[in-house]
Order: sequence, then structure tokens, then C-alpha cells
Amino acid sequence: MANITAGMVRDLRDLTGAAMMDCKKALEEAGGDQNAAVDLLRQKGLKNAAKKSSRETNEGRVAAKVAADGKSGAIVGVSCETDFVAATPDFQAFLGVLVDTAQEKVRGQGAAAAEALLGSAVAGGDELVSARLTQVVGKLGENMRISNVARFDVKGGVVSAYVHHNNKIGALVAVSTSAAADKASDVAKKLAQHICAAKPMCLDRASVPAEEVERERAVHLGSEELASRPPEMREKIVLGKIEKFFQASALVEQPWTFDDKQSVQKALEKELGAGTRIDAFCLVEL
Repeated sequence: MANITAGMVRDLRDLTGAAMMDCKKALEEAGGDQNAAVDLLRQKGLKNAAKKSSRETNEGRVAAKVAADGKSGAIVGVSCETDFVAATPDFQAFLGVLVDTAQEKVRGQGAAAAEALLGSAVAGGDELVSARLTQVVGKLGENMRISNVARFDVKGGVVSAYVHHNNKIGALVAVSTSAAADKASDVAKKLAQHICAAKPMCLDRASVPAEEVERERAVHLGSEELASRPPEMREKIVLGKIEKFFQASALVEQPWTFDDKQSVQKALEKELGAGTRIDAFCLVEL
């Protein structure tokens, strides 16, 4: 058996980030060959990541990044099992790499954007994000997943982001406007804050899924309140309830958090001028 020195173990730990005991065992199994030990640790990381993949991820962090010119931005949410791991430097560093990579290489949002991020090489490197994720899971010992990702860009307007101080909820928004960039950025950031507080389902009522509208209608049709009303009034009452549902669900119709006497759309037009519109938004909540 090769003589495994403390220096060899330390060098392997610096190279891989694996635990000291794991490094020692890998070197012993590899007969002191550092490259072979690295491969063994990678194999172990893959196996451990597969074992952890079914465990629940109810903690995590959100990070966002907006370009210096305000014309593009990205947001990423990464879930893990415990808040302790979410607060570690390794987790934070990985989150930073993800948002940098999303800003450079992803477009849009949702499942397709998440798949694109996983299949991209990390910003400034050749390693795939999916491989880096497996490595971090193996090192930190918890299941992790990219829960949400979005990247927007605009030509005439701004992209802005807000991440709440708990780092577990954030929003990214793209706004088209002819207003001055600094003014538009300030208002767009307030809009991102509004999104975190009001949690809209969709941009406008046309985007609300039909099944959600029917679900809401069915709830009110079957309510005791409606049953106690005269039959000729029931349809009008339900229509009123659905109208309130739209106003609560569609971002542009929601009462503006900073002045609930006006809608989000009216507030944006008042602040930034007629023709201002929200192109897209993404709410990330862990």
C-alpha cells in the first residue's frame, strides 16, 4: 500500500473540496495516484447525489443580477434541505456562478430556461452546470435543485430585480418605457417589490389559465353564501367574484402596493408615461 501523507490528502482536498477522510480513503484505494483519486471522488459524488435526489428541498436562496446598463438581468432560485447549508460559502458561491451563467447564456423562464441552464457551461469555465451541481451536492451532503430561473432583456426600457432580505423570495421584471433610465429603474425596482408582496399569478387576465377561472367559479357556485341568495342574483354575484379574482391574480390589475387606490398599470403610466408596459416578470419563492 502506498504511503499516504497528510500533504497528499491536503492537496486532494484543495483540488476537490471533498472531506479529509474521503480524500484519504480515495488516495488509499487509488494507490496514491491523485488523478485516480479524483475520479473515485467524482464517482462517489455521483452516487451520493443520486441517493439524495429524492429528498425534499424546502430551504434555499434566491439571487439576481442586472447588467450595468439595465437592459438585461437574471434571477435564480436554488433549493436545498436545510437553511444551514444554504448559508455556507460553498452554496453561496454556487448560487453566484448560476446567476452569472444564467445572465450570459439563458433566455426566457420556466422549465425550458432551467434545462438550458443545466446544459450550459458555467460562466468562465468549461464544466457543465449539471456537473457542478452534482459536485456541490456531493460536497455539502444535501439534495439540491434549481427551483426557478429567468433571464429577460429589453431594448427600450429596463430590467430590474429585487431580492427580499431573507433571500428566499425575489422578482425579476422587464418594463418597456420611454422614460429616463434612472427613473425607470427606480420604478421597476418598486414593481419587483410589489410582485414579491402581491404574488400575481399572471401578467394580465388573458394569461390566467382557464382551468383556474373555472375552479374559482366552481368554488363560488358551491358556496353556502350563494345558496342563501335569490336564484336571479346568483350569476351576477359569481361574475363579481370572478372579477375580483382577476384583479387579484393579474399583475397589471392588482392594487399598487405603494398606493392601493390605483392599479399597477395606472401607477406605471403615471410614473413613467403613457405607453409604459410590463413585458415579463418572474417571481421566485422558496
